[in-house]
Amino acid sequence: MVVRTTISLPEDTAEMLQFEAKLRGKPVSQIVRDALDAHLHICRDAKRVLPFESLGVTGDPMLSQRMDEILAKEWSDDYDRYH
Repeated sequence: MVVRTTISLPEDTAEMLQFEAKLRGKPVSQIVRDALDAHLHICRDAKRVLPFESLGVTGDPMLSQRMDEILAKEWSDDYDRYH
């Protein structure tokens, strides 16, 4: 699905956009979509990769069972300071 929208651009940016569209032989709307996809790191042809996907990977299969123990150890100073 495509949603039509209107944007306001500085005149020089609009001129550069028109030039780029002519150069590539594509409509202005396609140039804008491509630029936004690139800027927002959107890849429509491939499976989306989450940059934080591996943050919780520890290799410890018992991690979830040990969370209270780990948090108590890591946060004990902060806990004592604020309680």
